[in-house]
Amino acid sequence: MASPALGDPHDSGDGSLNLNADILVDESVGTGAVGDFAVRGRLFSPELSARADEQREASAERLDVAGTLTFEPSASETEAYAAVRAGLFGGYSSEVHSQAVEAREESAILPTLALVIGVPLVILVGVFLGRFWARRRRASH
Repeated sequence: MASPALGDPHDSGDGSLNLNADILVDESVGTGAVGDFAVRGRLFSPELSARADEQREASAERLDVAGTLTFEPSASETEAYAAVRAGLFGGYSSEVHSQAVEAREESAILPTLALVIGVPLVILVGVFLGRFWARRRRASH
């Protein structure tokens, strides 16, 4: 049997919700655990309604504050940023930067030399360690 709170069990499913409000306010509806709600007397109390109104007002105040926010920088922030920027790039020169780039381009020989020497060395060490490990395994069996 369907619960009286669910309304019509043969509903068309159009998304509407049909509740039987008599269960909440009428003492005579329902028997046993279905009609007994411990909070029934407090659902429509003035204290609960006042608290809900306070929460709605607080939420509206937060939305009002959010509406007044602006993300435009103030004049003092712009001045402070200009002072910091001037200090950061005070000794900057494009010539120093180009010299550093040229120094990096000239030193490309060193990594290439390390690669040419390092790769065969690693291969040789791997071969010798592999042979050593294979002999050791054969001797232990």
